[in-house]
Amino acid sequence: MSSITSSLTRALSADPTSLPRKLSVEFPPLLFPLDSAKPKSSLDDFDNVQELTANADLLLTLLPLSPLFKDSLLLFPDLRECEEARKRFPGKMFAPYTYSTIAAAAKHYDEGSYAIPWGERIVSLVNPSSLGDPKVLSPLPPPAPPTLAFAVQPGNAGPVEDWLNLEPIQKATGASLVIINGALDKVTSGYYPRPFFPALAACSDRFYRDIEAAFYLKPVQAKGLYAWVYRVYGEPWQVVLQEEDDGEVTDVVCWQGERKPSYEECVRAMLDAGGGEEGWKKREREEFI
Repeated sequence: MSSITSSLTRALSADPTSLPRKLSVEFPPLLFPLDSAKPKSSLDDFDNVQELTANADLLLTLLPLSPLFKDSLLLFPDLRECEEARKRFPGKMFAPYTYSTIAAAAKHYDEGSYAIPWGERIVSLVNPSSLGDPKVLSPLPPPAPPTLAFAVQPGNAGPVEDWLNLEPIQKATGASLVIINGALDKVTSGYYPRPFFPALAACSDRFYRDIEAAFYLKPVQAKGLYAWVYRVYGEPWQVVLQEEDDGEVTDVVCWQGERKPSYEECVRAMLDAGGGEEGWKKREREEFI
């Protein structure tokens, strides 16, 4: 986790007014736990709460690393997660930040554009106390000069309205909005069919298509090879092949460019660095033997 927070600090420590207005952070959060918990891959059992907690922990570990983050707006997906985050990170070090939820901030900055999740409508009528204690929220300032806003896991296993509500928040504040593991590939790839989610499709075209990666780290596997697609804002995209020899792992940069590589480009670069098709056949024979 420390290598991720240091990379993010490097990416975001420029003058906030010079940063892109929309940035994303994408990596497998449970592979890099903050505490001594065992790392978890996509093949392990885990729930949405564990993932949310890991993403919130990343954010609150990052904030004290740079004085430029001190006026940041922190946007949690719900009151409960905001409440739990404040419990896990008490003390004066974490007091200066503005704690809110995506819903509360959207209502505050542009109530006319607020998209109400259908689940919130029902729960607010049946059992409003289960939504959490609104006392954990900080008073929200009026729209101010550009600063940083961090959104923790919006939309991912939550309401699609989270993605919609980030747009009016960013536009009203003028902040550089940093979205942490918001599953934005689902928003921009057509995962949600346009005929059934027209508002989300329009928001994707208008707001999310040109988002910039502040930090990106995702694994890619093909033909017995394992690599990572890696990028820190301000630096090139890379495909980093991991080669193992006698128990020692070596990182080899096998592709570099100014844009995110396609899966096919990743596979070709990995194969070229790993001995091509002959190397693949050799690895298959060794695994068979």
